[in-house]
Amino acid sequence: MTNVINRLPAGQVEPGRTHLRYRAAVRRRRARIGALVLFVAVVVAAVCTLLAGPVGLAWGIAYLAAEAVGALIWQPLDALYAECWQILGALVRGSLVDTVVFVALLDRWLPLGVAGQMLGKTEAVLATGAVLLATRRLRGHLRLWRAGGRHG
Repeated sequence: MTNVINRLPAGQVEPGRTHLRYRAAVRRRRARIGALVLFVAVVVAAVCTLLAGPVGLAWGIAYLAAEAVGALIWQPLDALYAECWQILGALVRGSLVDTVVFVALLDRWLPLGVAGQMLGKTEAVLATGAVLLATRRLRGHLRLWRAGGRHG
């Protein structure tokens, strides 16, 4: 008797290793490992992480920690179509991890505080959101204007 997938006699086939789902899972795992290695290389290269001294190195480590937390918390929530407030809460937790790690690593060199860093991040998010909303509204008004409709 031979195995249908790889045409080997039944005694020579490892159970489970010839199944198509197993092969697909191995390909996905290899792709994820490759993406992780590439991501780490990009983080090391960005803002000259290794050349910027303690601040650059702390930023790189904190960023990797926040992304790891994000991969474990908010990405599965997003994949499960969780509510927006749940995903936002997970993003805030990832940002808090980033800030705590960054401040802890730079404690010897710079007198930073987690509260001040989080306030700065909050201000940046609110400013970005305001610009995004204004841009969307303007684009909607322009689309109506081009179509010859009323705009208000």
